[in-house]
Amino acid sequence: MILPTVALLFARAPTSGAVVVSSGKVIGQGVTGTVSPNGAVRTVGQGEGVTFTGSGRLGGRSGSGTWRRSDGCGGTWSSAK
Repeated sequence: MILPTVALLFARAPTSGAVVVSSGKVIGQGVTGTVSPNGAVRTVGQGEGVTFTGSGRLGGRSGSGTWRRSDGCGGTWSSAK
């Protein structure tokens, strides 16, 4: 499953990119994570000189959650298949 994600990395402007979710793992440029059987998502990554963490839930053809960067900036993310 490939899910485009929104607002995973930049605090000042929304951005988008693709991640692959397969066999309970999230893989994308600068981000990795896990998806539990109940859809809970946990991610970690780095880019632009900061690290970030994210969490949320995937279900059916969409998902959403929150993220926080090491510099204190944070926001929300959403995805759709």
